[in-house]
Amino acid sequence: MKLISLTLLIALTTSWGAVLANPSDEPDDSATSQVQKAASTPPKVGQGVVLTPQQLALSGLISITPKAVTQNQEYTSFGRVINIQNLLDLRARHREAKANLDVLNANLALSVKNRSRIKALYDAKVVPSRELLQVETQWQADQARQEAASLQEQSIRYEARYRWGQALASLALQEDLKPLESYLQHRLSLIEVILPKGKSLNPNQSQIRVGRHFDRSLSVATQIISPAPQTDELVQGEGWFLSAAGDTLRAGMRIHAWVSDAALIEGVEVPASALVWHGGRSWIYLERTPGHFERMPVEQVSNAGNHTTIVSGVASGIPVVSVGAQTLLAEEFRNRIPAEDDDKE
Repeated sequence: MKLISLTLLIALTTSWGAVLANPSDEPDDSATSQVQKAASTPPKVGQGVVLTPQQLALSGLISITPKAVTQNQEYTSFGRVINIQNLLDLRARHREAKANLDVLNANLALSVKNRSRIKALYDAKVVPSRELLQVETQWQADQARQEAASLQEQSIRYEARYRWGQALASLALQEDLKPLESYLQHRLSLIEVILPKGKSLNPNQSQIRVGRHFDRSLSVATQIISPAPQTDELVQGEGWFLSAAGDTLRAGMRIHAWVSDAALIEGVEVPASALVWHGGRSWIYLERTPGHFERMPVEQVSNAGNHTTIVSGVASGIPVVSVGAQTLLAEEFRNRIPAEDDDKE
């Protein structure tokens, strides 16, 4: 009898202990909240981020499939539209000096003929020595004036060649004005481009486009005229003279130049908005699977214009985030920040 009573007492004590430990059958609200929070928090990845379907729907991210491109290597530089007034002034000075030289050449030719005629008459004892002395003096004076005028005309040609190079000097100083009329009527613009230090240009293989507002899509093709004899004091790079068709460029404008050479580059074309800057280099986000974005380093090898760029290191056919890359970068590093309550009990 005592054994049965002891067994019942132990059973009752165990039952009441269970009731006190869990007085309600309802689930714990705090535990449920933690489960929901864990379900809504994207799991962390190495260099990237994973978004839940709900987050992806609200994110506004847009991905595109970039296309592979192969083109000539290209780099950027700066230039300015040249005012050709200095060329016109040189032309006017040269025309004046040339006209004066022509007159003095004619005078000298006449003096030479008179000298020869009087010399023959003097040798025949027809005229006195005084007349021979006069024509000799006139001939020497005309010769000196002709030599001074020739030197002046030559100095202007040297000045033009020193400042503008052989091609532009010949263009400005030739007899025919028609080659300059296109510049005077603003159908062509004269441009000087200074290449970055260490860069060189092959006029037979290189192409240069110029434009305003750093927008290559609005740039125009140019024709390379000749190397510039002088360079910029700050940049210290090669200078080149170009001509560009159209009337959108005005004298004195600072312009942007895109210089391509014979070297070929390969890559994929992506929007400029797809690039983010972190750690001193450029990155893009690849969408490996829906909601799974991986950050990858890239090298910008060329500016393709129209707010696009060509990057290397990315295989074509893989979707790239074109809108919202900066948001993904912020989300990635936000997930790496430890929660403030992680150490609290």
